[in-house]
Amino acid sequence: PWHRSPGVASAQPDPAAADACAAKLQPDAKAIYAEAEPSIRKGKDMRRVLTKIMMPKVMRGALTRSTAQPLAESASECLALVQ
Repeated sequence: PWHRSPGVASAQPDPAAADACAAKLQPDAKAIYAEAEPSIRKGKDMRRVLTKIMMPKVMRGALTRSTAQPLAESASECLALVQ
């Protein structure tokens, strides 16, 4: 579920576009983007990074699975521009 959407993929990383995209996210998704962005910038696998961030939030009850997935997907659209 956390992958690039058609039309979002870029040939070159575009951090400015990624930050502009993130600025439009709802606060929780923006926080996920901010937490994941440094790892994505280093070339780490997006799905693994997002899972590592989201799983503890769900396990401790900060988020439910049904809210975590859409937030991660929203953040992933912007994170795709970083890669």
